[in-house]
Amino acid sequence: MENSSENDWHQHLPCGVLQVRADGWILQANDFFCEMLGYTLDELVHQRYWFELLSMGGKIYCETHFIPLLLLQEHVLEVNFDFFSKNRIKIPALVNAKAVHDSSGSLQYFN
Repeated sequence: MENSSENDWHQHLPCGVLQVRADGWILQANDFFCEMLGYTLDELVHQRYWFELLSMGGKIYCETHFIPLLLLQEHVLEVNFDFFSKNRIKIPALVNAKAVHDSSGSLQYFN
């Protein structure tokens, strides 16, 4: 098995993985997510908010339900969102998210 860096373990998973700040700013994305939506890593990371990629209904649901629930429970499982690819094709996805905190308990990002 090929050695991989501790920081790039998510790159070869057969599902999309994002790491985002609490405000939704994309900090990292894996190859699958980029390919699924037709973006390069450079077009997403530190360039977009993840909710910019959602349908209008998804954006509203994200603000009113998904983010508040994620902040309250620190994880959310199996929420259906429609993403739009770079060429505006709707891509349905099942989203799981988890809040990640540092050793002092401060929110660092969401996976």
